Amino acid sequence: MVLFVAYGEQCWKIDRVGASFVDELQQEEANTKTLLHEKHASQHGFMSANIVSEDTDVFVFCIAFVNEIGIPLYQKRGTKSPKVRNSN
Repeated sequence: MVLFVAYGEQCWKIDRVGASFVDELQQEEANTKTLLHEKHASQHGFMSANIVSEDTDVFVFCIAFVNEIGIPLYQKRGTKSPKVRNSN
């Protein structure tokens, strides 16, 4: 399992080996940062992505860009976890 954590403008990859700074995932705007991380995950062999955000904008962006990202996206909001599916 790998966890990517964004804090401010920094991004860290945390896995069993340790933590490392991920330079290519630097993005200031939080809403688009989420999509950048999900696209990165899809390009590095991950089969799905989990997003924890109460932000409605993030949910709308996920719906709009799920096909370009190329993997199923799951967003945890409140007590339910809806799935955003590829339209293909």
